[in-house]
Amino acid sequence: MRITEVSLSPAQLDKRDNWDTLVKKIKSKTPFELTPQAAEQLGKTEVVLGYTSPKEHEEFVNLLAGDDKAATLEQLRTQGKTIMLPTADGGQVRLTQIQKTKSFGRTGAKSDTERQEVGIVEAINGAVATNKQKPITVKTKYDTIKDVISANKVTGMSELGKEPYADIAIHTKSGRTYLVSAKATHAPSIAGGGIAGLMNIDKDIVGNAVKRAYKFYKEVYGHAEGKKFPPGRAIEVYIKIADKHLRTILRGTKEMGGPIDFMYIGPMDIESTFENGILSFNGSFINIDTYMKKIGNLFLRIRRRRKTQVLDFESVDKYGFPNIFYQRGEGGRRIVLVSEKDVPASLKKKGKDMWVGLGD
Repeated sequence: MRITEVSLSPAQLDKRDNWDTLVKKIKSKTPFELTPQAAEQLGKTEVVLGYTSPKEHEEFVNLLAGDDKAATLEQLRTQGKTIMLPTADGGQVRLTQIQKTKSFGRTGAKSDTERQEVGIVEAINGAVATNKQKPITVKTKYDTIKDVISANKVTGMSELGKEPYADIAIHTKSGRTYLVSAKATHAPSIAGGGIAGLMNIDKDIVGNAVKRAYKFYKEVYGHAEGKKFPPGRAIEVYIKIADKHLRTILRGTKEMGGPIDFMYIGPMDIESTFENGILSFNGSFINIDTYMKKIGNLFLRIRRRRKTQVLDFESVDKYGFPNIFYQRGEGGRRIVLVSEKDVPASLKKKGKDMWVGLGD
């Protein structure tokens, strides 16, 4: 089968974990394959992205590691709107000169996450075919789905411009469709769309948390405004998310490409058995209510994005929320949604549903 040559683009980097793959390869100075056209033009087939100087290279990796990919890409655009990337030999290449290889889920090759999704879909449709197109039952450790007649991958982008939270659609004889998020062996606590998804659910989830963090930082460290802080480990604020939002966050919304009915947790390589009309997997479909009990509380962690940022109690972000930390070209503080198991035990309580601790 011929593999279509595809180059990287902002749209490609927004898929799966492609952005994280890009950052990891740049950080480790792993060579990137050039497209055939670029290889012919530049006289080489591979290029290392970043800088020779360790300091410059670290700063570039830190820039890419921020949680606002769109803003980062804008910084890399030239006046002609071309995204240019520095190379370790002192030159530059266009993003579109980088080949979309297998590590980025190249056309004709399945990424790890896609392999799981495709394996589930193929197992279900294969079992239905074996059953002479009669409905089957999908049974796993936690949940059972009856009268299944087909399954397909969910494609395209969500209304938020992100990958849809649902990966798979399972259809039943009655016309009911169940949406499934395939999450390898460990499902994350957050739905697709990140902070944009939370804003879609209720802007106060993020807004109220940021305002509380702002009040804490200003009351305790207001005297240090305009200065880097602290010189060593970072002060982090954790705000517990109200229980009323948990189910919606885990299910997602229509705008986020949901809401999902099940998470599939299991090995990437799908193994299944079909006997007497029942299809079993080596992983499990878990409904959201059951998963809520397993995951516990959710928290928003608010901290500086990197050590070079200074305290800033005047500027605000695009939503009108305080930046708290700021550095020109890099935006404000970092916000991450974490589950209860990822919250350090050393935190100190600073009010209702708020804790403070030290980070890296």
